[in-house]
Amino acid sequence: MSPSSRPTRFFRDTTGHADGLNAGFVRPDTLLAIVVISDEEDCSARDPELFDPSSPVYGATDLNLRCFVHADEAVQPISRYVDGLTALRASRPDLLAFGLIGGIPTELATDATSTDGAFIEILAHPAMEERVDPENPNRLVPSCDVPGRGQAFPPRRLVQVAQALGAARSTVQSICQDDFSPAARDLARLFGTRACQRFEE
Repeated sequence: MSPSSRPTRFFRDTTGHADGLNAGFVRPDTLLAIVVISDEEDCSARDPELFDPSSPVYGATDLNLRCFVHADEAVQPISRYVDGLTALRASRPDLLAFGLIGGIPTELATDATSTDGAFIEILAHPAMEERVDPENPNRLVPSCDVPGRGQAFPPRRLVQVAQALGAARSTVQSICQDDFSPAARDLARLFGTRACQRFEE
């Protein structure tokens, strides 16, 4: 989605290729829907060395905790993604939708009645606090746990992206739900609402 002329640089100092083979992939008159499915927090590194096990800069920190411990200096700011997504729909903000299925407690999933205050509630929930697990100090405390299926961790940055885009353009669901039907329905509701607005004008 980023053209080669964009000042943003990618891994190994490469440039974007939206103006090459991907030209036309994101058309200005279509709904741009982004869905993130993850059982962990976003760790979009500003410094690729963050993932180097033998890094002289970050080596003293367990690999699983580096994105948490070094978030301020080594991880991209949330604004990079919010600004980038909104810029793609600057003239048609109604044609942008963001869906997250992540490690939030199941009772906090948003729906059609949710307002922007829902994201504040999610981020303020005790289970969403990022803290080192005293029983397993090489990881954070899980934010939700499904016996027999696994654990998930607080996706604070991803929820903050949804919060910045607003409840009218975002939905946040739990990856720890036993049944993903409610999540699928709310994603369909959000995307359908956004897409239909284009044809109502």
